[in-house]
Parts: sequence; C-alpha cells; structure tokens
Amino acid sequence: MPACAALWFTILFLGGHGQALAAAYSWVDDQGSVHYGQTPPGGVVTRRIETPTDTGAADTELQERIDQMEERRAVEKAQAAQRTEHERQAQTRARNCSAARRNLDRLQGRGRIKARMGDGYRYLTDQEHDEAITRARTQIGTYCQTADRARP
Repeated sequence: MPACAALWFTILFLGGHGQALAAAYSWVDDQGSVHYGQTPPGGVVTRRIETPTDTGAADTELQERIDQMEERRAVEKAQAAQRTEHERQAQTRARNCSAARRNLDRLQGRGRIKARMGDGYRYLTDQEHDEAITRARTQIGTYCQTADRARP
C-alpha cells in the first residue's frame, strides 16, 4: 500500500510540476547574489528563464513505473495463487495419507473383512484381502511420504 500512496504522490507532483516550471525568473539582490524562483520580488530587475513545459519524459517515466507496479502485482497474485494451490494439494495428500493408514490398520487388525459389493455386503476372499492390503500400502507410499516431507 505505501508504494501505491507514493505513486499517487508522484502523479500529483509531476502532474502539476510541468505547469509550475513553465516560468522561472532570476534576479540579483543588493549584495550581488543571484537568486532563482518562480515569483520574483517586486522592485528588482528580473530576467525570465524559459523552461521546458513538455513533461513527456516525466510522463514516460511515470507510465513505466505504473507498468512495473502492475507487473509486480500480477506476479505477486500468481505467486499467491500458486501457494494456495500447493497448500490445498498438501491438505489433500494429508487426508489421503490418513485414510490409507486407517484402511491398512483395519485390514491388518481384523480377521475377516466384510466389504460392500454392489447392492450388498460380503466377506473378502484371502486374495482380495491381500490385494486390499497391497493397495493401502501403495497409497501410503504415494500420499504419506509427500505429506510428511511437506510438514515443517
């Protein structure tokens, strides 16, 4: 936010600055010192100094700063979106890891497992039970290692 306030100050300052520089004067005081200013004192001989009124260079510089600021904002927004997506993925991996560990505990901690198959329930065969354990271990390997590494 301070960069935005500084930018608006610059816009206001440069916006009026080109007109303020349209006329400048020089004069010599009683001690012989030369002075410069936009409003000469009365009763002295002044010399008008023509100054450039074209603020094209200032406008170009200002536009470059605005473009740079907008580019920085776009980069920061993209980085924030990327961080949010990484956090969401880490949370999903952590949930999947927890579910896979619970499944493995249930599969290994009980005798026979009753599973829902189609419209009803039936007991898993020994082969289906072993395949379910293998699937749970594979899921743990996939989700838990990356979830554990993502933790601080």
